[in-house]
Amino acid sequence: MAFDYFAQQEVDIAVIETGLGGRLDSTNIITPILSIITNIGYDHMNILGNTLELIAGEKAGIIKPGIPVVIGEWLPETKNIFINKAKECNAPIYFTQDEYYASGIITTTATLNCNVTNTET
Repeated sequence: MAFDYFAQQEVDIAVIETGLGGRLDSTNIITPILSIITNIGYDHMNILGNTLELIAGEKAGIIKPGIPVVIGEWLPETKNIFINKAKECNAPIYFTQDEYYASGIITTTATLNCNVTNTET
């Protein structure tokens, strides 16, 4: 329904958040200009797999041919899974964890005070 609404409104850009994310997600019907995988954890183990490697493999299913992908956080068990899928799809891949460090606190009013630092400095 959201995609139909966006089409009717003729939006130029829509930020689409996945449900479970990954290979089986309904958002795979669109072709994004950028894909982002924020982090990998043990949530949804009953659907995505019971190891970080299996979960990362499912999440990597959003990587599309030629579409850049940003990985927000990688773990030793997951980094090569993302790299291999990106190579398979000829998709540029960027690891923000290797480029930037973010720190901050979320206050009780749900605002985020954040500092972002380039890791090269």
